[in-house]
Amino acid sequence: MPDFFDDDYKPKQRKLPQATSVEGVHRSATWHMYESDKAFFLTEAEMRVRLERKTDNQEWIAEAIQRLKNIGDLKTDQQFTQQYIEQSYFGDYGAGRVYDVLIKKLIPKKIILEELAAYQKEKGIDEREIVTNYIQSYYSSFEKTSKETLVRVLTKRGFKHEDVEYAIKEHHDYSNLKTKMEIKAEKTDVAAEIKKGERKNKGLRAIKAALQAKKVDVSNIEKIADELARNDEIDFFERCKDYLAVYVNKKRLDTSDYSDKSKAYGHLNQRGYSSEEIKFAFEEFEQTDD
Repeated sequence: MPDFFDDDYKPKQRKLPQATSVEGVHRSATWHMYESDKAFFLTEAEMRVRLERKTDNQEWIAEAIQRLKNIGDLKTDQQFTQQYIEQSYFGDYGAGRVYDVLIKKLIPKKIILEELAAYQKEKGIDEREIVTNYIQSYYSSFEKTSKETLVRVLTKRGFKHEDVEYAIKEHHDYSNLKTKMEIKAEKTDVAAEIKKGERKNKGLRAIKAALQAKKVDVSNIEKIADELARNDEIDFFERCKDYLAVYVNKKRLDTSDYSDKSKAYGHLNQRGYSSEEIKFAFEEFEQTDD
């Protein structure tokens, strides 16, 4: 019995029953062409791969493929590419997606590039215009999306990043398009963030800087902090004093020594405490220490 916890163990893949005649290969080709989940969306190369699982007789495979090509159901690489390019542009997709899909379907790169160039020239394709019209048609406003999401959707459709950026700026609601950070910032409760920062031994200046970095509106942060302090919900003076005691003990500092005191002062300053809060903390700490 195999050890299923052995990293080297690989279960055997079931081999398909092998065809015994060209008719058996043809039946397999017919099934793949008409009844599989890829029905009518198989290239010649993909069909060949599937038939090679049924037989290694290349003559039988070639004949089965030729029968499908004779009735027009299995396209040549060039025909398949031309048809897919036309359908893609009709569906407002860009060349990037066309290329990626056809490469995965084993169409040679040379054929893809040649047919794309020929179709674009013949039809006067302007992908910047296509993506611009697509945005105008499908997005009446940008209220329910972020810039990152919009860019990801459009680039996934195969359009170049620069064309996407241009098209977005052409939209009438562009001024209201926000990044994920900006959307999150609008929902931020500044009072809650102040209380959270204070509990983490941060001064108001550090809290304010952190929120600004996240695009949060901090124009009223001092006013909010004052109101919280009046309601005894925060106390930066006491918090600074308590944190100083912890820091001094942890670092084994002697605040009577100028160098150690300067080190502690600088640390409190970096954490965003004001000079008044730091002065109060030292005065209280030194009185207690005495």
